[in-house]
Amino acid sequence: WLKLLTQCLACPSPPPLSFVSHLVMALTPKMVDIEVPRGAAGDEPLDLENATMLELAEGEADTERVKQEDTTTDDGDALRKSTRRRKFACLGSCCFLTLAGVAITLALLWPRDPIWDVKELQFHREDVDLILKAFMDPSNNKTVELIANATVAFYNPNFLGANVEEGHFDVTFRGQLLAQAKLFPMHVPMRGGALADTRTQVAISPELSKVLTAAVIPSLKMTVDISGTLPAKVPALFGMNWKVNLKCAVHLNVIAIATDPNKMVIGHECTYR
Repeated sequence: WLKLLTQCLACPSPPPLSFVSHLVMALTPKMVDIEVPRGAAGDEPLDLENATMLELAEGEADTERVKQEDTTTDDGDALRKSTRRRKFACLGSCCFLTLAGVAITLALLWPRDPIWDVKELQFHREDVDLILKAFMDPSNNKTVELIANATVAFYNPNFLGANVEEGHFDVTFRGQLLAQAKLFPMHVPMRGGALADTRTQVAISPELSKVLTAAVIPSLKMTVDISGTLPAKVPALFGMNWKVNLKCAVHLNVIAIATDPNKMVIGHECTYR
């Protein structure tokens, strides 16, 4: 078109019409045909505005679906976390209840030492004179034998009752056998009291009489050792057998045997295993 324009400017007469038409065609840009999308055969042409709106709606639907999927995923994670928290809480509660149950059981079943005291001690009158002679007369050369009956009050502080069977005990003084005692069967209720009957067979040899005389004068007091086994059954534990090994140091006021035998025992310390 530049070449044609130069020729036109150099020409002294007006350019021919064909020349002008060629120049216009050269200067006019070519139009690009735009193919408008159409539907299927026989359908009307699609509206571009509606197509654009449709694409936007589909995009928003996809975005909403993604958001819903994300929300569903978040809800699933939250549900799993909540389930784990409930499991841990349930496990913690079970552990706490188990420990509490064990502690309560131990507190209830832990053995406690019984409390006892001699309520009544019985001697025959002639036996009292023999005992006093054995304790006071160094020249005694005969073995003194007698039987003493006693009633002992027991208190059981435990939360389990027991059926106590017959028990046997040795009474010694400085390692020498002084008497043998027998406890008769009885029932001891839980956290309750009971009376126990005992029978004691005393045998004081001349040699032991001399030891006793040297020990009780002038205080007229002595301490004897009692040891033995006390079998029992606990009904609440399906009749479980229980053996109690008893060791006691019993303090005696010897002169009380002549005035008030019930006050002869003035104290005791015991261990139970």
